[in-house]
Amino acid sequence: MRITFTVTDNDGHTYEGAAELKPSDRPIATPNSPQEEAQAEQKGLPERIIALRDGGFFREPRTPNEVHTKLLEGYHCALNRVQMALLRLQRRRELRKATKRVGDQECAAYVW
Repeated sequence: MRITFTVTDNDGHTYEGAAELKPSDRPIATPNSPQEEAQAEQKGLPERIIALRDGGFFREPRTPNEVHTKLLEGYHCALNRVQMALLRLQRRRELRKATKRVGDQECAAYVW
């Protein structure tokens, strides 16, 4: 199959051309919609915390403030959301709860 085309650039110059097309043996890939691609790339707060866990961040007990500080490097969220997400992950047994001494106080911390 032969096609001819005309293209105009930003400066107003017009170009004409022709191309010979041949059948392809490769299967047709169905492109994902932009929304599906965006959803696949997005990670929520719990998934980001699990990624930290899998990366070894929770080998030592970590307070919610430490987790929040680490998450702020690539993901902006409020401290209370981090605290709630850590509690939910602990309830689902994806993290364990421990204590950590900060100064003279013992604080709740999370470990894996």
